[in-house]
Amino acid sequence: MVRSQIVRKINSQICGMSKGFYTDDYWAGVQYIQNSFKELEKLLNVDIILNNSKYENYEDIMPTSKRWVYLVDSKERKFKNQIMIVIIASGAGTVSDPLSKYDVISYAS
Repeated sequence: MVRSQIVRKINSQICGMSKGFYTDDYWAGVQYIQNSFKELEKLLNVDIILNNSKYENYEDIMPTSKRWVYLVDSKERKFKNQIMIVIIASGAGTVSDPLSKYDVISYAS
């Protein structure tokens, strides 16, 4: 399977998976996407590995979102350009606590 096919299949699986707003303290909307990774690994014969995660802050004071970046390694071949999966939980809460409510987007590229 070529790189573009893998990216397309990942996007068809994870894009729009976590619709709506979440108000939990443990990133349930993100975990819903992450739980689908085992199925994707088997289906596409790849490994999906967390590369990094970090909070993004407003003026280095208030966290406004959190970003997870995963790398996709093919067990069959090496790609010229690494496949990445990005998940972003963006704050949609109050001014004083932006992450009290959040929305999730995800995509592979």
